[in-house]
Amino acid sequence: MIGAIWFTWVSKQLIIFIVLLNFLIALIGQNYEEVMTKKTTYMYQHKCRLNEDCLLFYKDARQLRDFNTLLIYSNNERADQAVGDSWEGTTQTMKTLIID
Repeated sequence: MIGAIWFTWVSKQLIIFIVLLNFLIALIGQNYEEVMTKKTTYMYQHKCRLNEDCLLFYKDARQLRDFNTLLIYSNNERADQAVGDSWEGTTQTMKTLIID
């Protein structure tokens, strides 16, 4: 009798562990997909911020002599807000299958 109880408890713990580990892997995969799709956008945003900081530094240091710059800056707040509400990639497919 006690052996059956232990077997049931261990098997339930193992199933819960597998389900939660699968959920964790899905969340990490979803975040990885989001970052990889926006990698180029983030790269250019950071480069533009560095250019802007460099320009401000040279202006403050009074070392600015014919420092011609071209700043290309994009602040796409609507896209950032939409990403928070949406699921992408494999997770989006799973969501549509579950909801339907």
